[in-house]
This record gives sequence, structure tokens and C-alpha cells, in this order.
Amino acid sequence: MPGSNIQIFITGSDSTTGELTLLNDVHTNRGRTNAGRGDMIIWHVDPNSGVDSITAIETKPGVPSINIFVSGDPRKPGSSAGFQGKIQAGIALGSVFNYNIVWSGKDGSTNNVFDPAISVNS
Repeated sequence: MPGSNIQIFITGSDSTTGELTLLNDVHTNRGRTNAGRGDMIIWHVDPNSGVDSITAIETKPGVPSINIFVSGDPRKPGSSAGFQGKIQAGIALGSVFNYNIVWSGKDGSTNNVFDPAISVNS
């Protein structure tokens, strides 16, 4: 069963704290995204967000987390500033991926970290 494309839009940033502002929508609220099995998660960087690029999407250390993505994902597609990853079709419902978005800022800052989560609910 093919999944949906879940778009996560980064609209703002603070390089002193690492915080990112994510657009709240039907899937994402205050950094928590709800998704389904087989969905493609696509992280977009708004050109006015202050973020130059996402450098990594990685499991957050020290908290329970399940790798919900297919092998090799999430990844940077080509020269895009964003990232994308496909959720495994057979992942258990209720699985939660606690992760870090590692990003660089247009102000020259690097290795900034923001820690959202994705829950697989369908």
C-alpha cells in the first residue's frame, strides 16, 4: 500500500538555541509529526528561515526511539537543502522516532540541533 507525502516545513530558526520553527499543519504540531506506514517524510527549508541546510537527521541519543525508516533513509536528495525518508511499510503502529535535525545557519553557524519526533499512527 503506497503511503502519502508528509511535508515538514522549517520556517524559522535560532542558532543560539538550535531551535527550529516548524509549520503547524494537519500532520505536524509543535515539532511532533503524525505519519503512517509507507509515508514519505519530506523536510523542506524555507529560504527565509535562516537555515542554510539540514546536514543530518539522526536518532536522538539517550531516549527510547525506533528507526522507522527503510534502509538508507532518511537522506539528502541531491543538492537539496532538505531531507527525505520513507517509513517502513511493516513498522509497528505506535512506533516513535525521536530524532535530531542537525542544521547549519545562514549566519555561518554549524552543528545546530533541534529535537522533534515522528509517531506512526496508521
